Amino acid sequence: MNSKQTVEAYVTSGVKIKSYRLKEKLLDELLREPKCEECERKTWQGKSIPLDLHHKDNDHLNNPIDGSNWELLCPNCHAFKHRSYPWGGKKKTE
Repeated sequence: MNSKQTVEAYVTSGVKIKSYRLKEKLLDELLREPKCEECERKTWQGKSIPLDLHHKDNDHLNNPIDGSNWELLCPNCHAFKHRSYPWGGKKKTE
């Protein structure tokens, strides 16, 4: 990944996208605020809260440029999101 590449160029490049790099780009380009989009926490135990990039449909290949399939979540909210999936939080297999 080219560190100077924009989020738009990254998601449309055709290369496999690593969630942690996409999360970093979203934060670096100020496209998302560094907070959990579920509980809205910004800090945890006096430090910046760790965040995960969650794909709402659980498909890591679905990266629309409008960001409609992404959420930044703290580890706790991320775990609860996956618990709520009817297939137990694991990727569906046909």
